[in-house]
Amino acid sequence: MLFRSDREVSDTPVIGAAGVLVTRGDLRADYELKRNLRLSAAAGIANERYRDLGLRYRRYSAGIGADYRMNPHWGMHAGYDFYARTSKGVAGRDYDDHRVQAGISYHY
Repeated sequence: MLFRSDREVSDTPVIGAAGVLVTRGDLRADYELKRNLRLSAAAGIANERYRDLGLRYRRYSAGIGADYRMNPHWGMHAGYDFYARTSKGVAGRDYDDHRVQAGISYHY
């Protein structure tokens, strides 16, 4: 299990804002069910505060996935990720995003 947290101040392309303060926290867990099957789950939250505008965003993320190694060279993976953003100060900037991915990989 891995927990990560950070805070940074950076420039922003938003007109009228002197900068943005971003505070993040993420939690991730990987579990090896079998030698060739690994499951993973992750969740995170981030707060963005734009200076001089009173604009705030909160972003949420969550995801699950699986990696299956068929043999030493070939593998398959699948996953689902969810992203959401809510805002205070600007209407209409909220969104939810659902992503599903699957693939085959070759390792040499």
